[in-house]
Amino acid sequence: RLSFPLPWSSALRLRLWRQDLALAPDYVFKPTIGVSLDQPELPRPAAVWRRVRPRGTPALNPDIMAHSHFEDPEFARRYAEGPCAFVPAYKHMQRMAAQLIRERIGDTGKVLVLGAGGGLELEAFASLCPQWTFVGVDPAQEMLNAAKERVLHAAASERVDWHHGYIFDAPPGLFDAATCLLTLHFVADDGAKERTLTEVRRRLKPGAPFVLVDLCIDLASPESAIALDRYRDFALESGADPERVDATCGRLINVLKMVGPARNEELLRVSGFAKVELFYAGLSWRGWRAIA
Repeated sequence: RLSFPLPWSSALRLRLWRQDLALAPDYVFKPTIGVSLDQPELPRPAAVWRRVRPRGTPALNPDIMAHSHFEDPEFARRYAEGPCAFVPAYKHMQRMAAQLIRERIGDTGKVLVLGAGGGLELEAFASLCPQWTFVGVDPAQEMLNAAKERVLHAAASERVDWHHGYIFDAPPGLFDAATCLLTLHFVADDGAKERTLTEVRRRLKPGAPFVLVDLCIDLASPESAIALDRYRDFALESGADPERVDATCGRLINVLKMVGPARNEELLRVSGFAKVELFYAGLSWRGWRAIA
């Protein structure tokens, strides 16, 4: 079986892949637009990675794959081990998010948490702001179950109202604040990202803060391969299990619907948010606070 360790930065490595593929007839290779094996000096490693699969195996359905791992009880149970290894300064980012919300709403308020599965941000916010209450929304039931257990251990269950579904299934509000951490990159940029953000904004009081943190790797960009290398290297150097890193990197290519930072800022503005302010940057991760 073939393996594809990062980094994929040289024309020589691309030539070696071509040789390996010739020796592995059970694999097929289908280049995408922008990839030319006749021009190895211009490799597109991200595109090459996503196009290699066992011969005769149907292409993965991104919509199914996007939900399947979050509905896996074992994945949900272990989810809390991931963010600190994959997201630079993850806990500090949570603290900054809470600080920037509290700056606008004070010590009391009702906060909409989109993508609440796992419960990590709810646990952090509940500890940092003991008088806030929350509505947690997530489409994956197993991730909601993990979040409920985590919030129970944090003695904050009575402060959270749970909703299984998407933003469209959330109560109409109006909320004092909202967050969407490590979630929007699962939503396609075919109008769905804008609709999601618009629905968040509609549920907020005028002047309410919204915190968005997203992984911003534009796979169409020539710099995407470097960004993917850095993502992988950071996770490995943080002690993440190599097999889990491989699986997560695969989802970046085959599941996530990432866009660049400028596109996220544009989406926030066209969705009706103002005063879009960058407060967090860690490798390809970005975080903004915007005002409804």
